[in-house]
Amino acid sequence: MNTRIQNVVLVLLMLIFATQHQAVLSASFQECYETCLIECLGQGKNMFKCGFKCLAHCIFPSSSSPNTVDYCKFGCAVNQCSQFGKDFGKVDSCVKGCETEKCNDLGVSPRI
Repeated sequence: MNTRIQNVVLVLLMLIFATQHQAVLSASFQECYETCLIECLGQGKNMFKCGFKCLAHCIFPSSSSPNTVDYCKFGCAVNQCSQFGKDFGKVDSCVKGCETEKCNDLGVSPRI
């Protein structure tokens, strides 16, 4: 196999992996947010406090240091996504939009 074909195959495999991995991350955010919000509201706290707490908890990964995209995504999510409250699918789509449409231009790669 020549080098050019090998490079094309390698790029395609990387794109497939990145796309699949991003879908897993998205599902993970939605599951995290839903679980956190239900638990928080069950403790008698109000929606505003729980939404803010859960966005922060699920956007900022505890296993690594937050980067510029994480802070941008959090600010955007608080401003634009918290209005969707318990509509977990809309919150998830909104947070994804924050990352892809607003925050990726900051020069820092999103966490993959």
